[in-house]
Amino acid sequence: MEGPFIRLWNSSATNIIRRQNILPILLIAVYFLYNSTIMQTQKDHTKKQDDTFGNAIEPTLKQCIHGDTSIIITTSWIKSFPTLYFIREVVDSLSMLNGISSMAPIIITVDGMKITNPDDEKEILEYQKKQQQLDSYVEMLHNEYHNHTNIHIFTSIVHQHISGSVRKALNLVELHYGGCIEFLYYIQHDFPFVERIDHASIVKTAKENDSIHIIRFLLQSHVENDDLCRVNKTPVLIETNNISLAATSWYSDNNHFAKFSYYKSMIYDLGPNPRPPEGPRQYEASHTQNCTDLKWWCYMDPSTGNLTSTINHLDGRGSNIVETHK
Repeated sequence: MEGPFIRLWNSSATNIIRRQNILPILLIAVYFLYNSTIMQTQKDHTKKQDDTFGNAIEPTLKQCIHGDTSIIITTSWIKSFPTLYFIREVVDSLSMLNGISSMAPIIITVDGMKITNPDDEKEILEYQKKQQQLDSYVEMLHNEYHNHTNIHIFTSIVHQHISGSVRKALNLVELHYGGCIEFLYYIQHDFPFVERIDHASIVKTAKENDSIHIIRFLLQSHVENDDLCRVNKTPVLIETNNISLAATSWYSDNNHFAKFSYYKSMIYDLGPNPRPPEGPRQYEASHTQNCTDLKWWCYMDPSTGNLTSTINHLDGRGSNIVETHK
């Protein structure tokens, strides 16, 4: 029930609105006020969802269900492509890494090819042939591992070499796995492990020793070449957690284990030019007075304490294995 004053106010307000023609302005003001209220409500609701999601997922990230170690496998065109023989051998050999998570992130990179002389018709035709082989390889690779949620296949349309391929793989690991990953294995696509590696003890030892940046796994030919750091002719060793490591002055692009932070810094220090890290790292070693300062080590036979061959070279570039598309 309205009193005289309210009826008077309503009448006066109506007259003012009509005379001043401010009804559209009031409608616009009401519209913006309404939308502002809705947007704030949605914002508060979204923030609540984000907070809930963040609180729910944070323990999962801390638990790091994928473990603390990633695996980077670099591949590039070889004349036996599109065979999967070599990459299968390498991926299957990861079972030799005792103690690594079955969900460890595996990044398989596929390097692009380069044309040396774009005016050479013969080279262009050869490039096109190789590109078709590479494309078939990538398709077969996806078919082979599409059910493995921890395996990521990263292809490049340009030639990146090892340095560029690994740089992109490192970025992918950081993007998807955050701060969980502390270590990595770098592996080439035709170097499978042939002996069991005590991964759990390697990780424990690396966490306990700031003097470890990289641990190499040797081919037989490298076992025979003694490039160990010595003090008074005695090799510098780390013998702990049931493993033995020998300090070395020789870097190799063959399989190795590394601390993630060190490896990222090392790869980025190489600059943008596509290249294998081996050359620049050996140059660094030749200008390092005390080779133990390099913090490079070789994995030794835990039962004998001697250097031992733990990887094999299948020689993808020199082979003629043919495999039909599956």
